[in-house]
Amino acid sequence: MKLKRNISFFKKVKKIAPFFKAHDLNRYNRIKNKEPYMKKNILCFIVIVSLFIISLAGIPTCTQPDVDTDTPPPSNANLSFIIISTGTLNPNFSRDITFYTVSVEYEISSFVVTPIKEDNNSSIQIRINYGNYYPVISGSPSNSLSLNIGNNTIEIQVTAQSGKKKTYTIIVTRNGSSSSSSSSSVSSSSSSSISSHASSSLSSSSSSSSSSSSSSSSSSVDSDGPSGSVTINSGDTYTTSRSVTLSISALDDSGVTQMKISNDGSTWTTYSYTTSKLWPLSSGDGTKTVYIKFKDSLGNWGTVYHDSIILDTTGPTGSITINSGDAYTTSRSVTLSISASDIAGVTQMQISNDGSSWTTYSYAASRSWTLTSGDDGTRTIYIKFKDSLENWSSVYSDSIKLDMYSTIKVTFDQIYVFNDGDPILNGELYWWFGGKIIGGKIYAFYGDERVRDNPLSVNNETTYQIDWIWTFEILNNDTSYFEVSCEMGENDNPLDDDYLGIFSRYYYYNNGGWGTGSYYKDLSGTEASVRIYYNIQRTDSH
Repeated sequence: MKLKRNISFFKKVKKIAPFFKAHDLNRYNRIKNKEPYMKKNILCFIVIVSLFIISLAGIPTCTQPDVDTDTPPPSNANLSFIIISTGTLNPNFSRDITFYTVSVEYEISSFVVTPIKEDNNSSIQIRINYGNYYPVISGSPSNSLSLNIGNNTIEIQVTAQSGKKKTYTIIVTRNGSSSSSSSSSVSSSSSSSISSHASSSLSSSSSSSSSSSSSSSSSSVDSDGPSGSVTINSGDTYTTSRSVTLSISALDDSGVTQMKISNDGSTWTTYSYTTSKLWPLSSGDGTKTVYIKFKDSLGNWGTVYHDSIILDTTGPTGSITINSGDAYTTSRSVTLSISASDIAGVTQMQISNDGSSWTTYSYAASRSWTLTSGDDGTRTIYIKFKDSLENWSSVYSDSIKLDMYSTIKVTFDQIYVFNDGDPILNGELYWWFGGKIIGGKIYAFYGDERVRDNPLSVNNETTYQIDWIWTFEILNNDTSYFEVSCEMGENDNPLDDDYLGIFSRYYYYNNGGWGTGSYYKDLSGTEASVRIYYNIQRTDSH
């Protein structure tokens, strides 16, 4: 493969060789006249020689490296450097050192920090004296940070793409008085002293010098306590446990010996100084603040430092309402109105028809749901919620009455027969009652047969007491209906041709016609007529 590349290269060189030969004289003249042509050809020669060397060496062409699509997000939360506007970091910056001090003069009333991150995927935010964090672009200066007299705590929090956090703390100590003012005061005092006591200057000067030296020595005694910081659970925003880990830093010229920790800033517990400590937060969910202060080897206690975290040990609170709070529904398909809240945010919910078998969904304020099948009656839906910290709530519920069916009761009370001609019934008289349901719990037929053994041989009216009752359930919708029919004849099979008459009527669920009524019918082929008295009642379960 390498040999082929070399042959190809020489072929290309052979093609461009005449160009150089044809221009030898011209090139000489240009060089003689000091024109830039020589520089161009030298550059061309260098490029050709470089390509030739690469060809001989068999250096492979660049290829796109394989991308590991399963690589987890970066977790680098380090800074590569911190630039400050004035003063000197103590100790010198190192990516693994997270606590620094800086001293500035009284005249320095503001401070600027320029953090530089190691990983481009991480983000940076800054705050001073435990105020609110605000974002800062890597390599760009922060806002001007106002300095109080004394210690000022500047925190630089770096968050990796994976969510890992790391906080760098800078304690900036601003001196309490102006250096120029002090210098001016000393100079004025010395001048006045010399002018007033010139005759005894040596003795007085010696005594003053000794006193000044003693005063200077006395003022250099360490009377300030240590400066420091505390971070709860590496700077996490939330915790689900009262037991947390405190990351502690403190610095003092004479050394740090002790520390006091408190949950309220008034009741303190003393420990030997250490950089890490397990600590129990106070009970009850919400924002928790831990306070800390340090003592040096000379017995000086420093100012109080603190950090906060949100304790969330319980799941969300919520509610559920079926069909906007309706008392009953005629359909198994319902709409759920859902509400939930949590300090850590609501992420999921589970819904059930029985409180034991659950279906999980992403949290939403509304959802369609299907009630269980079966007889009409009360249906209860159960729901519970999960927050971003995996805390599940207690179970909430709402109920509604399912009323899909109405009860229909059909009663035939009497049959009245009037015959104004010759007797026509010489045998037994049969009645056959029946019905059909469309839209009921089942598609059903119902039949009942009654026999009267006395023939209708009289010419006057005759009334027969029947008391035939049919009870069934029908769906509560516009398409549901039922049919009631009655047939009469001398044969025990009312479908035969010798029947005397048939009655039939349809009732739809949403139409009228309920209550007491009657049918009238002239009997086929006779001078007799029949009237049937009935009563139809509808009972809704709600």
